[in-house]
Amino acid sequence: MLAGSSGAGKSVLARAAAAAGLRVLTDDVVYVQLRPRLRLWALRRTIHLLAEDVRDPGDAPLRLRRGRWKHALPMPSAADDPPVERALVCLLERGEGPAALTPIGPEEAVASLLASLEPGFDRFRNTLTPALQALAAGGAWRLSLSRDPDEGLALVSGLLERARSGE
Repeated sequence: MLAGSSGAGKSVLARAAAAAGLRVLTDDVVYVQLRPRLRLWALRRTIHLLAEDVRDPGDAPLRLRRGRWKHALPMPSAADDPPVERALVCLLERGEGPAALTPIGPEEAVASLLASLEPGFDRFRNTLTPALQALAAGGAWRLSLSRDPDEGLALVSGLLERARSGE
């Protein structure tokens, strides 16, 4: 799960991951089920990226999103994708240097996510807290992104490979 404020690079990284063949649920809202077990799913939608973040827009239409013109790029179809049953949390931030991945504790991840809730989401703090705790229990990292999404993608891909192999 990639989390970060608006402009942190979630959509750019999600688009790069999808283009590299990784399974991406969405670049926006993820639904979390806690019982009887952890499960995540999302409704597929279009990814909206600023012109400077799109390598090849093709004939992608422009749409006004939050006061800015963005290219609307389709996500790969996933009608048959099962829900995800394991999660790692990466807190994204824009950095000045090369991309960097730093492990953090689950408590720090949850506290950071709760401290940065967008207006309106603070109403759900009591239900968000256990969901965030369950997501961060699988591991949590701070991912500082450079201007090159491939650098961040390489770090995330390595993290996923280590998680799959049980490291």
